[in-house]
This record gives sequence, structure tokens and C-alpha cells, in this order.
Amino acid sequence: MTSDERTGWAKNRKHLIELSKNNAEQLKIIESAAMTLCLDDNEPANYSDTALMALTGDYVKAKILFLFNFLMQVIITQNGSTNHRK
Repeated sequence: MTSDERTGWAKNRKHLIELSKNNAEQLKIIESAAMTLCLDDNEPANYSDTALMALTGDYVKAKILFLFNFLMQVIITQNGSTNHRK
């Protein structure tokens, strides 16, 4: 959701909040976090693949897994590769 352009992001966020009180509460918790820990099921073959994944999201399945509005994200992949986004 955070990789969408601003108008789409705002529309999707509003829709999620309107769906249920629980969604609103969960978004509040997520948005107030100082950092995120991303457990990813990819198994990058080398540091270049790990870095690309950290910069762009899930480069294998062409979907974005990370929340780009956080100051810090720690990414741990299935094969134990780690990276972070600042």
C-alpha cells in the first residue's frame, strides 16, 4: 500500500479503515511503529539479489512486501540473508 502513488494510497487506506474498527486499530499500531521487521520467504542467491530485494520489494514475485514510509526496516529472508532499509 505504501508504494502506491499518494492519491491511491490515501483512497486504499480510507477504504481499509471504513471496512472495520479492527482495521483502523491495526493501522494505527502499524503507523505508530518506529521500525518494522520483515520476514520474507525469498532466498536471494547473493548480496546483489538481497540488496535489490531490499530496495524494490519482492523482485521474484513482482509484489511489494515492504512498507516504504518507515525510517528503518530489518529484512530477514528464508535462507537467513539480512538487509535493512533506512
